[in-house]
Amino acid sequence: MAALRGSSVASELAFTEAKIGQNFSNYSAFHYRSKILEAMAEGRTTMAGVANPQVMFGSAQGAAQGAAQGAVACGSPVEGSRVPMGGAAVVALLKAECEMVASALFTEPDDQSAWWYHRFLLSWGDCAAANEDPAARAQLIEVLRGECSMLRELVELEPEAKWPRAGLLGTLARLAPLLASPEAAAPTGTAQNAGADGEAAQVAREWAETLEALKSLDPPRAGYYASLSPP
Repeated sequence: MAALRGSSVASELAFTEAKIGQNFSNYSAFHYRSKILEAMAEGRTTMAGVANPQVMFGSAQGAAQGAAQGAVACGSPVEGSRVPMGGAAVVALLKAECEMVASALFTEPDDQSAWWYHRFLLSWGDCAAANEDPAARAQLIEVLRGECSMLRELVELEPEAKWPRAGLLGTLARLAPLLASPEAAAPTGTAQNAGADGEAAQVAREWAETLEALKSLDPPRAGYYASLSPP
């Protein structure tokens, strides 16, 4: 209906935020919000032409699976005079959305709706910043570092919950390859370079440890988690 009446993306963003605030389990609101973000990234000011969006991931599955499969397609052709958002602007929006959804993750750590949206955000932000300027990729690295820190805190608070660890796994899987990028590295032989190398090794260890923890928490999917071992 919003697409048919041409509602502004700003009003629809506010609408979904209100609905999510009323009920953190509102999967429909989270899913519609994902379509609004895609419209914003394409430079749209209204939701006209975004009618009947298809569910991108189907049912809400594990965050690790979404990250491993690269669940978000990288945008669509921009029509007319619309100017798409640049990578830095997308990453700034990603950071704000991650802060918004964190409240839902901490309040309902076993609810899959918010985890679906968190997985979407990481896929969308990672995709949107791909092939962009180095500054956007450097900003994305910082966002992912912050998300890892937040998720570690949640894991400590909810050690028996599967979804926080799955979310951490998916975030580590996205951070690891970026740490090998030029934006994360300093000149070879410098103290900064040694620090970057150390962080990459630490992320690889934490990735492996998180996989082992998930195997214990979710034995029926142990084989699947084993397939997600660091390269």
